[in-house]
Amino acid sequence: MAPANSDIPESEDEEGWDDVEPDEEQAQIVCLFDDHSFPDVRAMLDHCRKTHGMDIGGLCRSMGPYVLFFHCNLHGILIHLLTAVQDSISMRRSSW
Repeated sequence: MAPANSDIPESEDEEGWDDVEPDEEQAQIVCLFDDHSFPDVRAMLDHCRKTHGMDIGGLCRSMGPYVLFFHCNLHGILIHLLTAVQDSISMRRSSW
């Protein structure tokens, strides 16, 4: 039977488990209109404005107090589209 570690304080028991380097994941922001990815939202919004003519930031600013209503509806539409795309991909894979 292995001896219990109840005599060792918790801080000593966990010593050495810290990573040498912190875990930092670099999130990639994907364009709403194509498959380009960006390191941050500002770069994606700039790309959408220049490449696709969609000024999302300007649209939100021009909507004033209605921007939250727009955001909620846009969020719902995007979730619906993403679900439809995932379902389509799943159906294609199952037919292979």
